[in-house]
Amino acid sequence: MRQAMTILVLFFLAFAAPSAGRTPAAAAGTSSYRGDVNEDGVLNVFDLLALLRVISHGPVSDRQREIANVDSSTDGRVTIFDLLAFLRVLSGKAEPEAIYWGPPNLAGVLPAQVLPGDTVELAFQNLRGPLSCRLFLRGEETAILRVEEASAWFVVPDSFPGGDLTVIAGSDTLGRSFLNLRNTRPPVIAGCRIFPADNPWNQPVEAFPVHPNSDQYIEKMNKLMNLHPDMTSAAFSGMPYTVVAGNQPLVPISFFYWYESDPGPYPIPDDTPIEGGPDAEGDRHTLVLDSTNCLLYEVFNIFPEPIGWRSGGGAIFDLNSNAQRPDTWTSADAAGLSILAGVVQYAEVAAGEVNHAIRFTMDVSQRAYVYPATHFASPPTDPFLPPMGLRVRLKADFSLAQFTGQALVIAQALKKYGMIMADNGGDWYFTGGVSRRWNDNELDKLKYIHGYNFEVVDADRMVVRGRGERFNIRPAANVTSPRPDTTFTAGDSVKIAVESYDNDGSVARVEFFRDAVKLGESTIEPYEYTWREVPAGSCVIAARATDNLGKSNTSWGVRVTVSADGL
Repeated sequence: MRQAMTILVLFFLAFAAPSAGRTPAAAAGTSSYRGDVNEDGVLNVFDLLALLRVISHGPVSDRQREIANVDSSTDGRVTIFDLLAFLRVLSGKAEPEAIYWGPPNLAGVLPAQVLPGDTVELAFQNLRGPLSCRLFLRGEETAILRVEEASAWFVVPDSFPGGDLTVIAGSDTLGRSFLNLRNTRPPVIAGCRIFPADNPWNQPVEAFPVHPNSDQYIEKMNKLMNLHPDMTSAAFSGMPYTVVAGNQPLVPISFFYWYESDPGPYPIPDDTPIEGGPDAEGDRHTLVLDSTNCLLYEVFNIFPEPIGWRSGGGAIFDLNSNAQRPDTWTSADAAGLSILAGVVQYAEVAAGEVNHAIRFTMDVSQRAYVYPATHFASPPTDPFLPPMGLRVRLKADFSLAQFTGQALVIAQALKKYGMIMADNGGDWYFTGGVSRRWNDNELDKLKYIHGYNFEVVDADRMVVRGRGERFNIRPAANVTSPRPDTTFTAGDSVKIAVESYDNDGSVARVEFFRDAVKLGESTIEPYEYTWREVPAGSCVIAARATDNLGKSNTSWGVRVTVSADGL
């Protein structure tokens, strides 16, 4: 211990004077302190930990971490006064204090989406004494209900419309957050909520600040063009969807962009409605909602095959999750987002309220995307072209007096929830569902709205539960041999071959089944199994692939026939 103390004293004396006074100039990329491990010009806790590691010839223990926490003055550097406290701890004259890995700060706000009258908890960390703070909502001081240790509570005022939350202690700001109003009626279709209430599609954006580059974005977005409802009362006009039960037969589907698609099979009925009709030449989207499991299947450029479908690409969304697709991945929409979540449905307009953001398109976009998008779709790099995922809203001072009926309901949603740019297409085209009950005369009035009547929302601080989480894409499992309707003879050996891959991970194993009976499994490519002494009868051969994270996918079944000997 005496040797260690001597080393420490010499170590500190080497730069105790400069740390207590002014900091001498240092050359770029160097430090003036010989013990300054991270070369930030200041001796701090991390440098002491490195020193203790040298002295102990091993990893730093929790006890050493406590000892190293000697910045008693909490000024971010170690001075001669902190050294004296440090020596008192080493000599046993004093106990180490708690570890603080940074200044006091606001660590969390629960809940992050509120209604007037709700009680909200503020959680803090790195407090060095009793909590004493002041709370401001949208710049107005708000009373704190009570304080206990590292938490404080307050009641949301009746008049609070959502906005900035700031906590101050003395002259220090402990933290800022954004407190948004809660969506109490997120959209529901066929008994399935279309994503959680705090999903970006479902959060109102009236209270969010205007993006600092809003004017530049709008200037590049053909601002003189009028808003265009992409639906009418005509047949095949709008974005269709179909609802199926959980027992809907799964059918094979192939994808041109297989490497950014969720592998099949999908529960797509033979008569699924296709955007624009069965003979359409456009994007040919189809959306299928499994109302039993609340899973959403979305594909584009879909065409029937003798068995199943072929498509440009497909995505599966768990409607109970806020997880995104893998970064840089597309979906059936260019931005990597769900389509159904942003479609204005006739039923909700007829009910008098659209409680979600609306999908819209622009002809030219930036080679970039912002949350919640995961994919871009254009080569231009102009920073003021709109990126995928951009959120816009109708300006608050834009009068809605000219609108009635269906147009008024949609215009109100454009102010409260705004629109999310999700694909390349016609400038300022927004998406509605298929219905012969749309009032074309009322919808046409929305064309009085122009691009310059919108502003870009700065939604970067939107709090979303699970924000940043990614869907684990299921692995592919396709039986490539034997072919459907092949006939074998009883007693034969049948080789079962399976194509399996995992676009966002690796395949852990592939299992082989005859009807519901497992025959065997393989953990290495090629994924094959030889079924020997096959019995007579008809059966379905299938495979189940499981990825490295435990997610499984079962292939479409291949029916084969095994005839009796000599028959």
